Amino acid sequence: MDCIIGIDGGGTKTLLRVVDGDKNVICELLGDGINRYSMPADFVRANLAGLMDKALSLVPGARVLAICLGTAGAVNERDKSFYREILLAYSDRIEIYDDAYVMLFANLRNSPGIVFTCGTGSIFYGKGNNGEIARVGGWGHMMSDEGSGYEIGLAALKAAAKSYDLQKEPTKLMELLLESFDCNDFFELIDKVHTQNHNKKQIAMLAAQVDRAAHMADMSAAGILTNSAMQLCDMCGILINRLSLDSASFLVMVNGGVIQKSAFVREIFDAEMKKKHPMCTVRDVCMDSVWGAIEIAFGLLERRVSPPTFIT
Repeated sequence: MDCIIGIDGGGTKTLLRVVDGDKNVICELLGDGINRYSMPADFVRANLAGLMDKALSLVPGARVLAICLGTAGAVNERDKSFYREILLAYSDRIEIYDDAYVMLFANLRNSPGIVFTCGTGSIFYGKGNNGEIARVGGWGHMMSDEGSGYEIGLAALKAAAKSYDLQKEPTKLMELLLESFDCNDFFELIDKVHTQNHNKKQIAMLAAQVDRAAHMADMSAAGILTNSAMQLCDMCGILINRLSLDSASFLVMVNGGVIQKSAFVREIFDAEMKKKHPMCTVRDVCMDSVWGAIEIAFGLLERRVSPPTFIT
């Protein structure tokens, strides 16, 4: 059976979808992460090849006509070559992009606009009226990830420390942070934060507690979330200016836990975007990245996908 494969590879999980020539789903599998910047290369190879092998074992006689992979681990040509070498064992038609571009392809297609993800991290892509592509953010939590869950979680921990230094009464945010780390007091919180090797995702999960605190009228938590929303607006504004999107109507499509699950962040973001950029319409993404990868893979067969034109 002839088939096409689309893959969305993250740091903690990977979604693979196999479709036939009419885009009917033959099988769909969820596997471990394949971001080469968050795990050893051997793990990435084993995870990606293992997922491919498992998928093809479910499709007897499968002939893979094309594969498109979208992953945050594809930052440069060296990264793309790394993934391509693994996938060449399964097909000779392969495209590799970062996951945010594939999300843009899935949701905007021929329309101008912006697609961004704000969850644990954040990354922003925009498409101009002439099809040119620009990216901002997504350069990792040490250098970027504006407005993200990680930034919110880190800001909450810093706010707790500042509150203690100022000898303020325990706030709702402090109470919820102590609850999250199963601590009895501030000094136990310090110990657990610094000795238990909490990773980026675990710190980002604190954003949910910040959201809870904000809805309990904690002013510090509200300020942290307001700052997150404003940073997201600022990053979109960079793309809007770079791509001259304000000259006509355009979409801003959003994805990720912070912007989709925090009503506090979303309300401020939507209002600020409409005030600054009245030509925009904000919506949730409607297609997942894997469908974007599948469309790109079909384009390889039909010779209708040319490399995007990126501008800086």
